[in-house]
Amino acid sequence: MVAGWVRKQTAELEGADLLVIPICHESHWVVVIVDRKQQELVVYDSLCSASRPPGAQRQAQMEDMHELLLMLYPTTPGLGTIMSTREPFLANAKCQQTNNKDCGVFACANAWCHVYQKQFFTQRNVGYFRQYLLHILSTRLARCIGPEP
Repeated sequence: MVAGWVRKQTAELEGADLLVIPICHESHWVVVIVDRKQQELVVYDSLCSASRPPGAQRQAQMEDMHELLLMLYPTTPGLGTIMSTREPFLANAKCQQTNNKDCGVFACANAWCHVYQKQFFTQRNVGYFRQYLLHILSTRLARCIGPEP
């Protein structure tokens, strides 16, 4: 499914400076920002910190990421490998989730904060961000598909 979507969107994505790519691996969501200007992959993982390093799961997530980059940019071999990788939350444990169920909300929130250059969320902000996501989704969907019959 992703491969088909990528093939249809390649022209639009080619000129993008930032790509926001959510990755779900073994029921855990992380978000990777591909910053083409900075030649950097920024990984936001709300379960990883200095005391909980990513380990083998990160290897699998990065393999998924490189596979996607190859689909997006087939004429630029090695794009994902020439980019540096940064994981800001390895040094900032207060931006970590404190349960095993909010990784998807954290992935969305971290992407939003990165794109809009806002302060990152903590577990206390999850309820607020869930409401914000619901508002954005419901108002944008209503504009796209019209009101319910």
